[in-house]
Amino acid sequence: GDPGNWVTAQTVVESALALVWNRKELPPKSEDGFGTPTQVLGDVLLKRLTSTKVRPVQVLTDVRPKAKSVEWLMHPVAVHTDAH
Repeated sequence: GDPGNWVTAQTVVESALALVWNRKELPPKSEDGFGTPTQVLGDVLLKRLTSTKVRPVQVLTDVRPKAKSVEWLMHPVAVHTDAH
């Protein structure tokens, strides 16, 4: 299957496990009871995804405000376009 589906499936499963096994570590509910996955699961989900023994997810951020080009990273090649 598509490698992107692996991460999607893993995230869904880890989210469910976080709701069951890490409920006490989750932030309190908002007044209206709604929130984005990041607000509801945030650090707990990130910790689960990066520390799992089955298939750890590596989270990378690449913020370069002074970069002269926009890079679209694709495996195995990098495509560079000038940002104007």
